[in-house]
Amino acid sequence: MKNKLLITTLLFVVFAFRGKSQELSIDADIRPRLEYLNGFGSLLPDGVDAGLFVQQRSRLKFGY
Repeated sequence: MKNKLLITTLLFVVFAFRGKSQELSIDADIRPRLEYLNGFGSLLPDGVDAGLFVQQRSRLKFGY
């Protein structure tokens, strides 16, 4: 009798808290962006080189 009560109580606890588990998720976004600046809207003076550079946006996301 005592074992049946223990097993029933254990099963109740397992099923009662089964859907309440927590999750941790980790995600990352890395977005490189290339820019070429050649004087849009106005001409570059003679002897000036156009600009070329790469920017990077990084994002680290945590979800709980």
